[in-house]
Amino acid sequence: MREMRGLIDSTRRELLGMVLETKGSLVPRECKDLFWMMSKVLHLFYMRNDGYTSPKEMYSYCFNNVIIV
Repeated sequence: MREMRGLIDSTRRELLGMVLETKGSLVPRECKDLFWMMSKVLHLFYMRNDGYTSPKEMYSYCFNNVIIV
């Protein structure tokens, strides 16, 4: 399980680097912004377990954080 999380984290960091790249990037800013927003949302749902089947965790997160879309 730790190996999978490590692989996911390193791949996520690599994708983040591509999103934040400004010089020579062929990806439009709008696509980068959408990717970054979706990455944050999906990380919220899946950071510990399946967020869709854990309403208690989602409620706790929403109650303690302001979500800006």
